[in-house]
Amino acid sequence: MSLKHGILGLLSLKPYTGYELSKEFSQAMKHIWHTKTTQVYVELNNMEQKGWLVSHRVIQDDRPNKKVYTITEEGRLEFLNWLANPKQDVEKALLLRNGFLLRVLFAGNTSTDSAIALLESFREVCLNLSTAHGKIYQMIDKDEPIDGEEHAFFYRLVVRYGEIMVKARLEWIEEAIETIKMHYNKNHEVDNGGDSN
Repeated sequence: MSLKHGILGLLSLKPYTGYELSKEFSQAMKHIWHTKTTQVYVELNNMEQKGWLVSHRVIQDDRPNKKVYTITEEGRLEFLNWLANPKQDVEKALLLRNGFLLRVLFAGNTSTDSAIALLESFREVCLNLSTAHGKIYQMIDKDEPIDGEEHAFFYRLVVRYGEIMVKARLEWIEEAIETIKMHYNKNHEVDNGGDSN
């Protein structure tokens, strides 16, 4: 997936402001596509120049004026063409560039306590994400009449994928911590000449 197609996908459901799109990526979609607010606005400008979306300014009395984006027919065709040709994204789905796992790989250069602390910090992130999944389900249920039943159905499937991934990560973390402790204890016994006294 590219950011532009994620934006087009959201705009295919309803018009959005740049702020609302940024909020979608930072909250509801953060577990599948991380991006910065500035990148969203850069893409919106680029796509408007390509004719994939149009914007209009809404004048508000009690708040600052806002710019609302709507997908065009050209944008919808681009989005549907992207959906119909998934090969590249499917092939990349399992490719990793994970700085955390790289740190685990080389954790033998640190202390046992540091290695365990690294895993415990990842556990905290996973637990926070697990809590966020419940909130995302609530958002889906709240927005379903607006976004449509079909979108909500597939949105739930994606969130379920995230839940399963978090569960697997948490299981791995617990196993990894136990394995490190056993490894440390085994090596500590060897260093002490096998003397348990």
